Amino acid sequence: MPKLSFARFNDSAERARSGWAEYASELQHLSPLITELDVVLPQARAASMLQGLKQVEFQQATRDVEALVARGNDLVVRIRAGVRSAFGNRSEKLTAFDMKPLRPGTRRPRAEKKSQQVAPSAVETPTE
Repeated sequence: MPKLSFARFNDSAERARSGWAEYASELQHLSPLITELDVVLPQARAASMLQGLKQVEFQQATRDVEALVARGNDLVVRIRAGVRSAFGNRSEKLTAFDMKPLRPGTRRPRAEKKSQQVAPSAVETPTE
């Protein structure tokens, strides 16, 4: 069964109520259901409004988190820059701040270039 949106539910509930009111004398057996609908419909409307408010609160909370994370990241960058300026780029103390110090690189021994033997070209001398 597909989901029923609140707007569709609200519309169909109102139509059911107005239809029942028009033919109440013929549909007395549905009176308990209409009475229950009269209780459920305002509760559904209140829950829908609360859902809308919660959604707004959730969106605001998301924006607040994003702003705080951005500010926090800026502070971490500044702290790391201060640590790097205090200890230098090569200090192993940088690892305590999740930073990599500059370390001397390891060099691979160079492969000797193969001497290229140039074949002497045959010089043709003109014969006369």
